[in-house]
Parts: sequence; C-alpha cells; structure tokens
Amino acid sequence: MLMDPKAFLAHIRLDALLATAATSSIVVLNHKSSTQSFILSWLSSFTKAIVCAQTSQSLYTYCDSLSLSPATRALLYTNLHDSALKMTSNNLLTAKAMLSTTPYTLIIPHTAILCVEELLLAVQLPGWNAFLVQSWQNVLKSCVAIVAASIGAALCSLIDPGVGTVLGAMTGESIVMQTNVSALLLLQHERFTSVFNGYLGSMIK
Repeated sequence: MLMDPKAFLAHIRLDALLATAATSSIVVLNHKSSTQSFILSWLSSFTKAIVCAQTSQSLYTYCDSLSLSPATRALLYTNLHDSALKMTSNNLLTAKAMLSTTPYTLIIPHTAILCVEELLLAVQLPGWNAFLVQSWQNVLKSCVAIVAASIGAALCSLIDPGVGTVLGAMTGESIVMQTNVSALLLLQHERFTSVFNGYLGSMIK
C-alpha cells in the first residue's frame, strides 16, 4: 500500500481552489433558486470545502502521532489508484481487495466532514433533540457513503483498475452524500488529480 501523507495546507493550491470554486457554483445552482442568496451560498459551500480538507489533514497529522501499526497506517494513507494498479494481473482479486481497502481510505475524510457538520449543527439548531437527530442522520449517511464508495470502487475495478477504481469510489460516495457534496470537493479533487496523473503516466509509457 502507498503511504502518501500530505503536508499541512497542501490542499490549498490554485488548481484545487479553482476547481472547488467552480464546483461550488454548480452545487449552489442545483440547490438554490434565488440569485440574491447565490453569493452567500457559494461562499458557504466554498469555505466548507476548505475547512473539511484542512480538518482532514489535521486528523492525518494526529494519526501520525499515534502508535498505530504499520499495516493500519498504510491502509489509512492508501492511494486507491496506485493500490489498484499494483494488482492488475487479476481484476477480480483487485475488486475484492478494494471492498476492504476503500473503507479505510475514507475513514479520516468522512470523520473530518462529520466534525465540520456537527460544528455547524451546534450553531444552527436550537435544541438538543434536533441536534441529535440530525447528527445521527449525518453519521448514517457517511457510513452508507463509505459502503457505496467501496462497492463502486470494486465494480469499476473489474472494468478498469486504477482510474476506474477511483471514479467508482467517488461516484458511489457522491450519490449518497448529495446535499453534503460540497464537503467532498477538495478531498475529491485530490483523487481526480491522482487519476489524471495516472492516466498521463500510462499514455507516456
């Protein structure tokens, strides 16, 4: 498995910011009909994506300080694209491996999303009952999204290990997250970059 920890603020790159800004606009247009609220809604979506990405990186940094086994540490930092390419001799075996590998790679990003979501809920919702109900729904949604991403990664690995693996995971994850997809923007941009770089590498070869 590939160990690939990111430096703090590594997500704040111009290409990532531009992609996130553009995608945030699409997210806002899909969920907001009033042009008056567009700017505030876009800013909220854009900021949320950045905060989630940096929270994710802080959690990775914290995990580095823990006494985790090398195997667990490797799984948490697995690059799905590169990991799938290492097992391309048998697509079925690759698909089975992605079913168990993908959940580990999504634990920290989804924990970061939940942390940000819970903070927003604590500010926005008036009572504990509403907070607990919505919190449970967010946790359930993240769990289902991880399962959907694992299935998507496995199915697409049968067709195209590597690029297909990542795209399948992202598709399954995004379908379940829906209204919370803005939180995935920068996190998924990193996976897009991995896919694009892998595709260029295969073309050059």
